Amino acid sequence: MDSKKGQEQEIIKKHLLKYFQSNKSAKWFYEEVVKKNNLDLFSLIDHITFRTKQVSGRFAEFSRIGYQPFGKRIESGSWWLQVYRHKDPHSGFPAIVLDQPADGFLTHYHEGGRIIDSWVSAFGDNEIHHTAFKVVNLECATKQFNSRGVPINWESFAEDKNTGLKQVFTIPQKKDGISHTVLELIERPLGCVDLIVGNTNILVSSTK
Repeated sequence: MDSKKGQEQEIIKKHLLKYFQSNKSAKWFYEEVVKKNNLDLFSLIDHITFRTKQVSGRFAEFSRIGYQPFGKRIESGSWWLQVYRHKDPHSGFPAIVLDQPADGFLTHYHEGGRIIDSWVSAFGDNEIHHTAFKVVNLECATKQFNSRGVPINWESFAEDKNTGLKQVFTIPQKKDGISHTVLELIERPLGCVDLIVGNTNILVSSTK
């Protein structure tokens, strides 16, 4: 590995290690599954999501390490998201997702935008909100998590009927009485490379 790529990886890993310390479910997964089995962390991650009030400003950190927009931004009424992927398709870096409330007064009255706006006001935009880990079979994976005492938030379960994309969050970890971070499990069928509006609305609403 060249030194530049190593430095870029360290920036992402620094965010992830802070996230693992903030979320018991994620910490268990990292220590008991990833580290004990000597697995490549990045290869297990589908995407990492940050919440922000200004995507263009927050993206600057990731732009400097080779990320660029992937596809069009996904609009969801009172909020929207943009997916970013590393310019080197062979880098092995996970996708970065940035969520932002929509501009204007609707943010404060509609659930998704209000949830994101309130979260950023409480925690800032330099923390990971959730990391999505890839699984082959979501049902089997959730059973394994439950057997280890990791609670799944079934209110967050989302399945897109057209693509078969399935996603679910763990129960939110609270900080100062406020829902802080979650871990996501994602079953992504072959050929499905995007995130889906219907799924993302359910997931965001479950973190209020």
